Amino acid sequence: MSDERVEQRIREAEANPREPGGWIAASSALARAGRWDEAQEAGLRAAEVDPQAATGCVLESRAPLAVLPGDEGLSALVAASPTRVAALRELPFLAQPPPALHPERRVVAGFDGERAGVGVLELEGEGPRWFELPPGGERELKGHAVGFCGRALYVGTNGERLLVRDLDDLDAGWSDVQLPGEEFRWGKAIDAFVLDGQRLIAVDDMILPKYCFVLDVSDPLRPAFQRVSTLGAHYTYEHVNGAALGESHLAVLSAGGGMGGAYTFLAFYRRDDLEEAFHVSQRVFEPGGEARARARAWHAVDMLGSLALVAAGVDGLGVFDASRPPAGDPQLSYVPGTAEDDVELLRAVALPGREQVLLAQGHFDDAQLAQSSWERQHPAIVSYRLLGLEAVRAALG
Repeated sequence: MSDERVEQRIREAEANPREPGGWIAASSALARAGRWDEAQEAGLRAAEVDPQAATGCVLESRAPLAVLPGDEGLSALVAASPTRVAALRELPFLAQPPPALHPERRVVAGFDGERAGVGVLELEGEGPRWFELPPGGERELKGHAVGFCGRALYVGTNGERLLVRDLDDLDAGWSDVQLPGEEFRWGKAIDAFVLDGQRLIAVDDMILPKYCFVLDVSDPLRPAFQRVSTLGAHYTYEHVNGAALGESHLAVLSAGGGMGGAYTFLAFYRRDDLEEAFHVSQRVFEPGGEARARARAWHAVDMLGSLALVAAGVDGLGVFDASRPPAGDPQLSYVPGTAEDDVELLRAVALPGREQVLLAQGHFDDAQLAQSSWERQHPAIVSYRLLGLEAVRAALG
């Protein structure tokens, strides 16, 4: 398509900005011309009017995608252009444990409301295909983590079960990955997956000792167990809330509570040997009294190079540079302008190839606001916005 025809498509869209068809045509024309940023802008303009109709052109424009918390405890597929954010569709998956977006295919997977089934959804499809988890014997299996590698779908469950399903043959059923028997305990679970090249790291949940199971996924459908690395203990009843891989460290987010109150932790493990290098912590609340109303929660972590991005609830976006050896009692730095009254930052995702972070903010109703940050569940409304990395770096000084 000639440059003049492309410009004509843009003019037609601008003349009728509330008509999604014009923006869809403009986005497609810009994508064919290799003008990707402009194609994404046009695609997001269409999505703001009619998300369903615009999904195809947004995907064609190569706009960064993320699966983020949505309204009422479910999830949403969100796209970003250099200046805009739009939710393309609601997803019928729980927001926590978080769904997984395939890094190469247009596929997302997540859990149903009981965490007894896994849904696999093509991004342009009508709805997901649901697959029940296999029988667990004396106790019902519940999903705790989901992830992808190549044609393989991975699910972590209670009892430290690691299940695999073939995306190219979904009807073939589940296969079990053999993990060391002495680590298998019903009170434990695989709570996070991190892919490091041809190495899959499955992060184990609460009850001591905790582990990272390391598996070779050079054949994704047949993960081969390599070794177990023991994770450090920071507090009683500590459980894993998420993990992310950075340039030189694996960041593991956890929380624990007991008679002395509750704490949240961000521990950094060296990427090569998975030994703990240091950790950052914050007291969530002290037992009893009004202190509980001032509870603070860290909801999720992402890594961008050496920078840990922490969705720190009512405190906004917390950041920590893992490349700087900490001295004394290390603490998060907080990005000004990301904390708002009656709003919690639920997720912060670094956009690949962009100097931007995508933020998901939960807005709670009056009844929820009467609870502490630690106790709130399922925001009534979730909104999304972009933040430049210059603000993140400025917060570190």
